[in-house]
Amino acid sequence: MIVFNTEFKTDEPTAVAPAATTAAAVDINDYAGKYKMTGLPFPFVEVSIKEGKVMMQAGEQGGEIKPTGEEDKFDADGKATILFIRDEKKKVTKLKMEAMGFSFDGVKE
Repeated sequence: MIVFNTEFKTDEPTAVAPAATTAAAVDINDYAGKYKMTGLPFPFVEVSIKEGKVMMQAGEQGGEIKPTGEEDKFDADGKATILFIRDEKKKVTKLKMEAMGFSFDGVKE
């Protein structure tokens, strides 16, 4: 038996399940704080939230850092990459800054 152009229909509408999200929503306030840095000419990097944007002050330089699309990773206008590191409780405790081919670590106070 060969059947061509057969379509099965039911009286019930088909419900489509919403797609599951893989990443939990991140609260940008988690990043705010003062980080004690090692290996830099200035002792601290300060991260704050202003008008919904993540701002960073590093020595004399400062400005907005923008998300890269990777979780907890930000771009500082092409001059540096900032990675916020979380502990086992998902709390931001450290910062890793990569700039000019070097890597610098900071601990949140």
